[in-house]
Amino acid sequence: MEKARCAHALCFVGNKETGKVLQTLIDRCEVLDAVIADHKVDVFEKLNEINPVVAVIEDAPGKVDGIELIQKIRRSDDSPNIKIPILLILSRATARRAIDGSESGANQILTAPFTPAKLWECFEQTFDDTRRFVVNEEYVGPERRGGSDKNRSNGNG
Repeated sequence: MEKARCAHALCFVGNKETGKVLQTLIDRCEVLDAVIADHKVDVFEKLNEINPVVAVIEDAPGKVDGIELIQKIRRSDDSPNIKIPILLILSRATARRAIDGSESGANQILTAPFTPAKLWECFEQTFDDTRRFVVNEEYVGPERRGGSDKNRSNGNG
């Protein structure tokens, strides 16, 4: 049975197993429909084609550089949506990759292995993110300091 008018979650994966897991977990949701793409697909073409509400990008060493892909989405003049919420999945997490992921402009970072509950928590945090979006020479993405404009005590943000 097909879902009626679901929003799309575009998932770029380097590992088929990750794709299967994401497909299964996201398809259980009544409001999101997973569209799985591998690293060979043109990211901008796919973003234009399905107009997703969120991008889930796997960083899989040797298969797909998720951080480079995020930077392409955030910084390219040709990007169809530099502000799309992005959830980065680190299949081999290191402190350096987590920092690089944050600096690339990811909204949330999830390390594998993860539970369905943790995935949904990251989706909720991504969709509820009230941080302002920053665009400057050094960084493009949600404000890294973690607070929203209304949660800061002073307006000097």
